[in-house]
Amino acid sequence: MKEEKTFQKFRENERELRKQIILDSTLNLFEKKTLGKTSMADIAKEVGVSTSTLYSYFPSQEELFLEAFLRDLSHIDTMMEEGMASDIENADQQAMETLAERILNHLLNSEATFQMISLLITESSMPEHILEKFNYFRNEFHERIINVLKISGVKNPDVTTSRAFFASVLGAIMIFRNHPDLDKNNPGETVKELVGYIVKVFKVGIPVLETMKKTV
Repeated sequence: MKEEKTFQKFRENERELRKQIILDSTLNLFEKKTLGKTSMADIAKEVGVSTSTLYSYFPSQEELFLEAFLRDLSHIDTMMEEGMASDIENADQQAMETLAERILNHLLNSEATFQMISLLITESSMPEHILEKFNYFRNEFHERIINVLKISGVKNPDVTTSRAFFASVLGAIMIFRNHPDLDKNNPGETVKELVGYIVKVFKVGIPVLETMKKTV
């Protein structure tokens, strides 16, 4: 009986490992192709398995894409946690700027993340087990943003404040990331300037910024 349980555990671990390989390969493929032009056959070829094998791990292409997004989200969460821990511990007054810059750099440099966030925004529903995982990461992420806002001088920040900050930064990146009027050789500079303005608004407010402009 003990040997049967050990073998079953081994099979479960092996399946989970293969699943993670599929998700990593999917993310790699998204760096080269858009989601709309990526099929299960493309992913199967990238992984080196048959399409039927993919469906044995993921019941639909949509669910595979969402799981890949969660995989990427966990990487982002780890990156943010490591960087923000130091900022919070040292009560860094520039923590909000640093956070915005981390988000900006990741989304400008990661085509996979950008595409999957775009998919998520237009996706009306998720399977319950994926929604549960997503809510966990989302709640953890907003809690970290709230801590950064606190040490940056924002009064009484809450989840709504955190959502407003992230939505503002994300919106600026999504709208202007590939804007035709921007310098195609260096679009990040314009987006960075806009994100910097958003940070100032959260720190001092628009009326104060307008007063500052008049005195310059």
